[in-house]
Amino acid sequence: MKPLLSIAPLLLWSGSALAINVLSVGNPGGEHASLDAYAAGDLTGSYEHVTETDCNAMSLTTLMSYDVIIVQWNSEPLDLDWDTKMSTFVDAGGGFWHEDPNSMGDYGSMASASAPGCSPGVLVDTVPGLTDGITNDFVNCHMVFDSWASYMNPLLDDGGQITMLWGEYGSGRVILSGPDHDWHGVKGASGAQGNQYNFMLNIVNWVSDGCDDSTFY
Repeated sequence: MKPLLSIAPLLLWSGSALAINVLSVGNPGGEHASLDAYAAGDLTGSYEHVTETDCNAMSLTTLMSYDVIIVQWNSEPLDLDWDTKMSTFVDAGGGFWHEDPNSMGDYGSMASASAPGCSPGVLVDTVPGLTDGITNDFVNCHMVFDSWASYMNPLLDDGGQITMLWGEYGSGRVILSGPDHDWHGVKGASGAQGNQYNFMLNIVNWVSDGCDDSTFY
């Protein structure tokens, strides 16, 4: 864990396409594509993975020392409530990527979701730097979004069920995902796993606000 910042939380972020400081939270299983991306040099900066317990013990000031927070699939319930904590992080410029159905209650006023059967869906929006180079080829889906705040927008649609949302809030950005790209993405793979690895790269760069509307993949 990084040391506590000695500055007030609402200051400028260090995130960019050249150096993105990521905090990964929860289950370390699956392909763990974001970790592989740092090992391969596809993402640069710092990468730290912590357990749910360690994350819950972090203050908002500590969270502010990261550019992007990734909540992985199949984590235990977390203390990352949108209305009391994460909205402040994002408003100040933080990137928040959440793909865990076990902590849906953390969405608060941002969105509501259920976990019925669903397929990943198809892209229904074009977002520069986020959807560039991405095809409709995904693995798995764990959440359907039933409603969302005005600053959130549908990104994947499974026959009328929305399975992925993107949004900009204050100076920051948010991705809520039913498909678990970090769990299934594989560098250099063909088909869905390779597509999800590329999507993972785009997501991390886009939520960090470091993509500057350019294509990372």
